[in-house]
Amino acid sequence: NNDIPGFHNLKILSFDRLGFWLDGKSSAGAELSKIARQMVVDRLLRANKDKLKIFDKAADLPGTAAKLAGVITELHECAVSLEDIHELNARLSKDQPNSITTLKYSDISIIFQKYLEFIQDNENNFINPDARLSNACSKVAGAEFLKKAVIWVDGFASFTMQQQQLLAQILKASSEAEIALCLDPSKINI
Repeated sequence: NNDIPGFHNLKILSFDRLGFWLDGKSSAGAELSKIARQMVVDRLLRANKDKLKIFDKAADLPGTAAKLAGVITELHECAVSLEDIHELNARLSKDQPNSITTLKYSDISIIFQKYLEFIQDNENNFINPDARLSNACSKVAGAEFLKKAVIWVDGFASFTMQQQQLLAQILKASSEAEIALCLDPSKINI
């Protein structure tokens, strides 16, 4: 019956699934789980212990790798690049060369760089799920299923920086968009 309204060719995607559609379908390799990322960071901490200034003493302690793996995940979610960390570290080193903050960022910079090198090493053949959305941003323009698509975003109270960047690219490619946010009306300041 043609009188019944409805949708067809509808795709309901989380950000992770959208990232997979844009970036992951063509990528080969195993996706690193949260535990696997912690194991990689633990290995990197132990291998680079002599280069670390603050985390050298904590490299062998339980929980250090998990905390640093969490920091790496947050760096990705906030779309912070290795260059951003190096730039911050250079500014801190200039202003406060021996402060604990400077030394911690120096250690984070070393581990973050080694982590990215590990992921990018073709022999490892791993997919970094934390970087999937950032990688997907560059593929939006070529995604046929997004060209002139009507987009609905619903059920979010906030977005990570990666999600914001991906949404911005999707909005450029789509013909129309509706975004509904879960916000407390009494706390909205317009």
